[in-house]
Amino acid sequence: MSELKSQREGVRCDRSTTCRRPTRFDENGAAICCARGFVGSRYSQSAGTNGRARALRARGELLGRLGALLQLAHVCKLQGHHREAEEYFRAATETSPGLELASLGLFHTLRRLGRNTEALQEALRFLSTRESLGYRELFDGNAYGEDVAGDERTIASQIRMTLEHHRSRQIVRGAIKVGDTVRVRPEAPPSCRSGALARVCTELDDASIEAARGDSLFQIEFSDGERTAISKKLVSGSDI
Repeated sequence: MSELKSQREGVRCDRSTTCRRPTRFDENGAAICCARGFVGSRYSQSAGTNGRARALRARGELLGRLGALLQLAHVCKLQGHHREAEEYFRAATETSPGLELASLGLFHTLRRLGRNTEALQEALRFLSTRESLGYRELFDGNAYGEDVAGDERTIASQIRMTLEHHRSRQIVRGAIKVGDTVRVRPEAPPSCRSGALARVCTELDDASIEAARGDSLFQIEFSDGERTAISKKLVSGSDI
């Protein structure tokens, strides 16, 4: 944790700096050094002083920091250094509390460390802010039911209630919108993964709709990152 604290305080790690643990990451060492340096660095002030320039610079710094933190967490995970991965995933969730990728990474890392209650608390924290395709898939069916300890089962029950709250809001709203979780209807072609859960990414433009013979289309994304265009008639916002 002291190392991460140093990064937050602005410690740089560039080509002239030796990584503290160069043997821990093998061929990934150089990338780790660069990413660690970025986490602790600040952008140049030369981009301008007007409000828009400052806002763009701040957004770029935020996205860059998140990217570096997630890269570090991912490499630590691959190397089996789960406590270090936890530090970086947690820092990512603190930087962007609504980032699903960071929250799911922290959830799975805490589980690998045997801290299941903390993992479930992170899932509940995230779901209190927004809908989540990733967590909805994890808690689909009977997961975290009678097979877990009492306190874990209680939190899992709260998670399911929160997911149901999000589903109810989608049903009451009626029209599916970007960001919603949907289920591909059974009559969809196999290429669209009938029965699978997905997230609505965009409503495709007029040119795409015209190419689909007048049918309105969504672009949806599955939890593995694959995207496809699909008719709005072939997804359901209630059967999730």
